[in-house]
Amino acid sequence: MTLARVNRNKGYYEPDFFGGVLDTFLNGGEVVANKKSVPVNVRETDQAFEIQFSLAGYDKEDVAINVEKHVLTVTGTERKAEEEAGKYTRKEFELKGFERSFKLPEIVEEEKIEAGFKNGILSITVPKKEPVKPVSIQIDVK
Repeated sequence: MTLARVNRNKGYYEPDFFGGVLDTFLNGGEVVANKKSVPVNVRETDQAFEIQFSLAGYDKEDVAINVEKHVLTVTGTERKAEEEAGKYTRKEFELKGFERSFKLPEIVEEEKIEAGFKNGILSITVPKKEPVKPVSIQIDVK
């Protein structure tokens, strides 16, 4: 099986030279031009891939998750800070929009992807398909 990573800036899929399914997740999230990246953790278990996005300051309503043509895309909308009385003497963070995309391998069940949002962490579980087990059948000769 050949894995590829999404490169939206170039408009095509690039071969994944790292060779592993997990590497596709780790190296496959490409940031769309002019959008901020967000930190992502990816963990593989026997049953699933678990992806966590650090989204401090975002609400779950600010985030959209989409799967289309075997590509998982997480998009966050820009958040405008509420103007408060007083003048900032220093302002270092903004909640800009972001987009991260990952090419899903054939071994996952896209229809069963689940997501949760708690304490600024978006958690997405991408379950793996059950491996096909070999069947042994005894056939009698007639």
